[in-house]
Amino acid sequence: MDEVPSIGTPQVVVDKMLDLAEVGVDDFVIDLGSGDGRIVITAALERGARGFGVELSPGLVAASNEAARKAGVADRALFFARDLFDTDIRAASVLTMYLLPEVNLELRPRLLAQLKPGSRVVSHDWDMGEWRPDTRALLEGLAKPVMPMQSSTVYLWIVPARVAGSWRLQVEGEGGGETLEIEFIQRFQEISGLARRTRGRTLLQSAHLHGAEIRFCRHRRD
Repeated sequence: MDEVPSIGTPQVVVDKMLDLAEVGVDDFVIDLGSGDGRIVITAALERGARGFGVELSPGLVAASNEAARKAGVADRALFFARDLFDTDIRAASVLTMYLLPEVNLELRPRLLAQLKPGSRVVSHDWDMGEWRPDTRALLEGLAKPVMPMQSSTVYLWIVPARVAGSWRLQVEGEGGGETLEIEFIQRFQEISGLARRTRGRTLLQSAHLHGAEIRFCRHRRD
């Protein structure tokens, strides 16, 4: 792929990205296009997380590893000269990026296929097209010399489990338990469905998918 230009992420944006993802000591952060390394270094230094960044420029990688050493987090924040499309991302509980819009869209299928349900994906400025963010935040009054706008948008997605298809589950109610056969339709984290039961069919109302957790209400149809 063509090299993505390296543009530094303002520290206030780094902090917001880590805040939205609720990065903590149990997290493993992978930064795609890590630039000067500040995202992974901040996650390790201030949040106790571990992780690594990948960057095409050997000079930036060397500088990032040196910055991690000086910050005292070289054992928890590593950087590699590597193409982001050749990077194994499966270990990430949090994945961060500041890439071009077309790169985000090219990455999207890999993120959905390889990251565990519940993993958090955070992007600076660019979204994922039809995959709507779960949360977004706008930061204004920033100095961005290479862009006309003086603001940044941070997007957060929670990787959804794949639930489309037929499911059978046992539910408990006032009259005892019953078996539901549910057919889920899924579009990223948005789901709908129809449940078949002994006494008729049930529409699933307010169905919500958050990582691997599904919540819904039942409404009797017939």
